[in-house]
Amino acid sequence: MARRKEERNDGERSEEFSADRRAFLSGSVAAAGAAAAVPLIGMAPGDAEAAVIPGPATNNALARRRANLAYATRRNAALYQRSQPLPLHPDNGDEAAYANKIGSFHKGLPHDSLGEVDPAAFQQLRRALIRRDDAEFEAIPLGGARKLANPQATYTYSLEGADSHALTMPAAPAFASEDNVAEIVEVYWHALLRDIPFDDYATNPLAAAAVADLNQFSYFTSKYPGGITTDNLFRGET
Repeated sequence: MARRKEERNDGERSEEFSADRRAFLSGSVAAAGAAAAVPLIGMAPGDAEAAVIPGPATNNALARRRANLAYATRRNAALYQRSQPLPLHPDNGDEAAYANKIGSFHKGLPHDSLGEVDPAAFQQLRRALIRRDDAEFEAIPLGGARKLANPQATYTYSLEGADSHALTMPAAPAFASEDNVAEIVEVYWHALLRDIPFDDYATNPLAAAAVADLNQFSYFTSKYPGGITTDNLFRGET
């Protein structure tokens, strides 16, 4: 089939291209018509045609209609997202529970010999996040040459789908909770077994010890009906 196409003369290729182009334009017109027939939430008849951001003049009516419908579609998607109920954003209570902030994020800030964060530096980070001021972020003391990784990213807005603040997730396990201890134990076992292939877990005594240890925590047994085994160890909930 490929050779037969190559053997066609220029006239045949040109005629085929024209036919394909006509089919494409016909399909585009049909698609635009179908889109126009879909009710646009929150818009009166004719709004989709009238609500056009001024731009360069064009003689292509199909392109202009597409631009109008694209605007209306995006506008209505935004209206839909705004109409959704606002979720709660729970925390685990650690910041209020510990004066030395051992359960809070403070990576990159100055720390003492025990690894506890400098209180003034932590408060400056908190103040900057609340005030949303560039100067406040510049005033955050650092514990070394490495800078904070874009702490102001939270103030950006998503242009596709739901806004980041319209989504939520469960609070992280509290610092003193059994769930947090279980995660820590899992991380240490993972480090000890990092050089052992999954295929060797069934016969590896260290993997067997990890399974026995992790099965003491309801955090894991509640997620895995049969408990942790060498077949699902470190494989994740999926």
